[in-house]
Amino acid sequence: MNDRIVPATGLRCLLGWYDPLVGFCTREHAVKSHLIAMAKISSESKILDVGCGSGTLVVELSRRFPLVSITGIDADPQILVQARRKDAASRVHWLVAKAASLPFADRSFSQVFCTLMLHHLRPSEKLACLHEIKRVLKPGGECLFADFGRPATLFARLRFLPVQLIDGWQRTACNVAGRIPGMFHQVGFAGVTQTFAVATPLGTIRCIRAESPASPASRI
Repeated sequence: MNDRIVPATGLRCLLGWYDPLVGFCTREHAVKSHLIAMAKISSESKILDVGCGSGTLVVELSRRFPLVSITGIDADPQILVQARRKDAASRVHWLVAKAASLPFADRSFSQVFCTLMLHHLRPSEKLACLHEIKRVLKPGGECLFADFGRPATLFARLRFLPVQLIDGWQRTACNVAGRIPGMFHQVGFAGVTQTFAVATPLGTIRCIRAESPASPASRI
């Protein structure tokens, strides 16, 4: 099995340009601001960002919610070096870990964010990642998700071709075909809802909110 870790930018040589590239090519501010606004964060929340990249999202969360426990993980240790530099207040717990095997106990988090990472994974790894996110969420917890989805237009489909050339056709086929929402249903999430779609220079990004099913006791 090929266990190659795809760098956050797809190509290792572009890591130094991660923030400006992601900011321009994915409309990062609009997407991540939407996910934060959609999340039901309280003082009791415990938050995980899976595939946190350079930490833009979790550092912003730590700024807005300074008393909340926040963890960011990524499989690429080099991008976490950039992330730690942003965390001047040292409020975030940073960890090198793979999305398909999260090193946390069951029901550990109330919110799990996952943005612009799933398209780097093979289909089996995508399902494993979503299984793991559901496993570490508390009953009734929420997954706030964004990634490339079914292109809204033919032009958007053509703009996505560079991503496929870098990340690979097999890894990105599920995104292009619009299969990601079905994967959420397949692993047992409830209330799977697309909340936002935005055109970007690299194609159509779609945001999803999904819930970990509440335990039977909580429904009484």
